[in-house]
Formats: sequence, structure tokens, C-alpha cells
Amino acid sequence: MDSWNFLKDLLVLLAAAVLFGALFERARLNAILGYLFAGTLVGPGMLGLVPAGERIAAIAEIGIALLLFTIGLEFSVRRLLALGRVALLGGVLQIAATIAAVAAAASALELPIAAGVALGAILAPSSTAAVLRLLRERGELDTVRGRNALGILLLQDAALVPLVLLITSLRSTGDADGSAMGTVLRALAALALFGAGVDLASRFVMPLLFRALSGVRSRELFVVMAMALCLGAAYAAHAVGLSPALGAFVAGVLLAESPFSAQLRSDVGGVRILFVTLFFTSVGMLADFEWLADHFLLAAGVTGALLGGKALVVFAVLRLLRVGRGPSLSSGLLLAQGGEFSFVLAAMAAEGGGLIDRDTFQLVSTCVLATLFATPFLVAAAPFAEERLRAGGSAPDPDSAAGGDGAHGLAHHHIVVGFGPAGRRVVESLRERGERVVVLELNPQTVERARNAGLLAEVGDASQAEVLEHCGVGTAASLVVTIPDHDAATRIIEQARGLAAGLPIYARARLRRHMPEMLRAGADLALDEEDQVGLALSAEICRRHELRLAGVQPDRDGELREAEAAADAPSQPQ
Repeated sequence: MDSWNFLKDLLVLLAAAVLFGALFERARLNAILGYLFAGTLVGPGMLGLVPAGERIAAIAEIGIALLLFTIGLEFSVRRLLALGRVALLGGVLQIAATIAAVAAAASALELPIAAGVALGAILAPSSTAAVLRLLRERGELDTVRGRNALGILLLQDAALVPLVLLITSLRSTGDADGSAMGTVLRALAALALFGAGVDLASRFVMPLLFRALSGVRSRELFVVMAMALCLGAAYAAHAVGLSPALGAFVAGVLLAESPFSAQLRSDVGGVRILFVTLFFTSVGMLADFEWLADHFLLAAGVTGALLGGKALVVFAVLRLLRVGRGPSLSSGLLLAQGGEFSFVLAAMAAEGGGLIDRDTFQLVSTCVLATLFATPFLVAAAPFAEERLRAGGSAPDPDSAAGGDGAHGLAHHHIVVGFGPAGRRVVESLRERGERVVVLELNPQTVERARNAGLLAEVGDASQAEVLEHCGVGTAASLVVTIPDHDAATRIIEQARGLAAGLPIYARARLRRHMPEMLRAGADLALDEEDQVGLALSAEICRRHELRLAGVQPDRDGELREAEAAADAPSQPQ
């Protein structure tokens, strides 16, 4: 059966990805290089174990959609603004300058101007998946060059919409009816229709769905829901004539401001890794060694020009924004490669023999693939290049010099896990002292009440690394675990300690026998309820005894009213 042959192809791709990913990691190279090499080796260009086909391409598209969905969940106007003018102006100028430079080079080679502009749009994006993963693994995401790269990458992701529309309009100029403006207007109308539909769903349908699932503690249901959201948005975009990846990204952006974004990104993370791995292997399958043998010098020259040209463009743009020479150079090296969406845009431009022919498509694909192979080496070289220039006295970056962005642009904040009675008391005490607090809870209604009270609050499972990272665990002043579930609290402590070795962690223990395990997991302090209740009771007994000796009787009626009011108040522990 054909379906079993397809399963065999998937098995070969995944087995090769595991093998070469592990080998490249052991050689202190990034696993992404292993995935690319695995696809190249088993693909039609070499061993031919996996033929190129629509099903593999469809899986790659799903991987891109999932990747863009999770990037969209991280993308918010507030966070982009917090990154400063490097993200806003730098990203726009980098894209515009890259398109202009490539178009000028294409014109010098006597290519049509439309093809030159399309090639510039294809080569303008850099690889969000590769660069952010490498920076995160190296612990350099919060450096000046890391924040510069993050800001420009976020702007590039947001610019996917106009880049798609640009290529669509350039393709339409070659139509017989010359209806370029009509094609663009139809694309804009489709985008507006899709955006309105997703916005209505996020405002009215999603809250109902989350409330329905709020009492369900099944992790599987939230994973299924996250997948349904992402793939549903991708299909809806496809149905109205837009890119599925673009649809997933827009859906993620609209959900980014909701309190569920951190948990959704965590839930879809494991499945996303699988599909993105398949995407990188499928990209490796694009390598055509027969074509490369005939055009090696051309491909090598264009690859070198792409790496050097993009690095130079980013350097010039950042220097124009008065970023120091060292960080400008290192940021340029981080963003010198082509991006995963270069392949998507190139396929659009080549569709139906449109803007670029087969040889040009193969040249672009080969060169972008080569730059992806070079990315781990460029990321590793960036700090050394920056250090060499720093000795020359480069000026600091005024926008990027101030600490990490943390959660919602915060640093030195306190993360409180659980917003039941204990968590609320901790939050109130911290706020009275002027401290900044981020609340993590699993109950959406509780998070909504916390946000209505002016708190930063997220729906999320704090035992998941991505949820803690989203809340800025690396830049936090402390983590306070107030949930009553001993096993869940221990998992949270272990996860947080693994992500932030120096983070002060304070935990609530229901029983004294739970304290040693929490301390072994990494907590700096664990307070058990049995001991604290005993201390509170003894202190209150002494206080009341002194009042009686002074002739003052406690107001039992007032205490009863306070106790009844406290019992009626909603209590939703995580």
C-alpha cells in the first residue's frame, strides 16, 4: 500500500535525523546540521532512500505552521516595542536594504527587475528556528547581540505578510490580464477576512472553550486543543488562498495577549519539534548534487556573497542606529544566513514558471541551504568577532544595554506559582513592598481575576521549561511555589533549578516529611504547614492570653464574620 511506503519514508527520515543529529552533537556541532545532512544523504540527490514527494512537502509545511504558531505566541506588539528601535527600525531597514541590494545585483546581471525584487524578498529573512535555538543553547539570548538578533528576527517574522503579498503582486504583473492591483486587493481582502475570523474566534469562542476545559486536568486535551488551533488556523488560511504558515502565525499573534499563550506554546512544543525536524530533513533533500557539480563555482560565489552581504547590511543598519561596532558585527554574523521561509517564498516565486525559473530556484535553495549549514559556525564566531572590535572602543547600544527582557519586558521580578490563599498572601505582601510579580496558574478563571486586579498573570504549567522561560525565570529575583500538590511542586523546583542555577526558590510543603525532597530538588527554603500552623497558633494563643490578662475579650462575632467572608471567597489553587 502507498500509505505504508509513506510511513517507511518517514521512518527513514526520522532514523537518519536521530543518527546524524546525535553524531553532530557529539562532534560539538548543532543537531540542525545533522538533520540537514540526514535529508541530503537519504534524499534523491544522493542515496535516494526517500524520494521527493508531496507528502513529505506537506509534513514540512505543517512543521513550518507549528513553528510560526509558537513564534506568534511569543510575538506581541508590547514585547516588540520593549526591544526598542533596533527591532522596529533595524528590522524594517534590514529587509528594505537587502531587497534593494539584491535587486541592484540582479539588475546588473540583466535579470528582470521583478525577479530581482522577488529574490531580495526571498533572501531577506534569516532563520528564526536555527538562530534562536543556538543562542538559547549557548546562553547568549540575553546578550546585546542576542537581543539585537531577536528583535530583527521578530520583525522579519511579522514582515512575512507583506513579503508574501509582494511576491504575489510581482507574479501577477506577468499575467495576461495585467491585474496586479486586483490580485493584491484580493490577497488583502483574504487576509482581512481571515484575521477577522480568527479575532472573533479568539474573543468569543476560545474563552468558552478554555472555561469548559478549566476543570479538566488532562494534559492530553490541552495538547490536542493546541494542535487543533494551529492546524485549524493553517487550513482556514489555505481555504481563503493564503499561506498556511501565515495563517498559523496570525493565529498565534492574536492569542499572544491571552493568558493561555505560555501553556499553549508548551503544549504544542513536543509535536512542533517532531515536525520541524522533518522540515529540516526535507530542506536537506532539496540538495541536487548533479546540478551542484555543474554550477559549483556559481553556487559557492552566491553563497559567499549572501553571507557577506547580509552580514554587511545588518552591520550598516545597526551602526546607523548607533549600536556599537562589536555588537553590530556579531549581530550581522548571527543573521547572515537565509531563513526557513526563504524556501516557502522561493516556491511561491517559482510556481507555474512565474518570477524565477528552475535553475534560479535551485540556485537559491542550494545557497540558502549552505548558509544554514554555516549558521552554527557563525553563531560560535560572533562573540570572538565582537571581542576583537570591542578593543577598538565601540560605543554601547543605548537600547540594548539595559538588562534582559524577562517576562513582559521585566527583570528582577518574582514568579509566584499558584494563586490560592497562600499564593495571594505572598503576592499581596510583595506588592506592598513595591516588588514586581508574575503569577502562574493553571486555572483560567483564577488568572482572569488576577489580571483584573492589575497583576501580570499567565495560564501555564510551571513544570514545563518553556512556560518558565516565557515568564523570565532567568532574570527573576525569586520563584515562590505555593501549590499544595507535593509532586507537582517538586517537579517545578527541579525544572526551575535546571534553568536558573542561581535563582532563589521558596516552596510550600504540606507536610514536614516533604521538606527534604523539596530541598534536594533545589529549593532554598521549604516551609511546612504543620510547623507554620503550630507557630501561628502558639503566637495567637500568647497574644490573646495577654489581652485577657489586660481585661480585653476577643470579638468572637467579628471573627466569625471574617471567617465566613473568607470561606465564601473563591479559592482556586493551581
